[in-house]
Amino acid sequence: MAISLTPADFKGVGQVATHCDLPKLNIAIEQAIEFDLGPILCNLFGLVDAEWRQNEGPIKDLVCGSTYKNCGGYDTKHAGLRKVLVYFAYARYRVINAENDTPNGAVTKQNDWSIPKPLAEIKAMSSMYKNMGAVTMEKVEAFIYKNIENYPGYNLNNKKGCGCNGSCGTKTNTRSFGFSSKTIRK
Repeated sequence: MAISLTPADFKGVGQVATHCDLPKLNIAIEQAIEFDLGPILCNLFGLVDAEWRQNEGPIKDLVCGSTYKNCGGYDTKHAGLRKVLVYFAYARYRVINAENDTPNGAVTKQNDWSIPKPLAEIKAMSSMYKNMGAVTMEKVEAFIYKNIENYPGYNLNNKKGCGCNGSCGTKTNTRSFGFSSKTIRK
């Protein structure tokens, strides 16, 4: 499989420690390729997999992101499939990294100088990154829509991305965490 990521790809998306648990990160990457990116790309997966590292051409634009003319005729950028995969892999890594398998069963990492995060917070952060990956993929789909002749086999039916007749950017589930406020009226 040519589709791959390195710890450097996560820079600017999420925090991966310099000496992170690489086997866990690799598991998250492989799972994101197989269970997130593969089903999204469907028939286009084989072509993207074969040409993931290309330095030019339509697959490079799809993987690395590019600028294109949207349906309104304006220059628009998309982040590319690499960024989509990073979001999905990081969402999986957040959950996988919180636990270690031992001869006595699964344990949460803990030492005298740390306080483990509650599982609910880990799941919430994971969901946030997965949602960011989905929103990023919608923007990639808008690019594919405008350049469909370069991506044979990609099925835009039943996709909710930003096609010319789509509803680009109307709703997102990528809420941040923190305080919420409400206006109180008498």
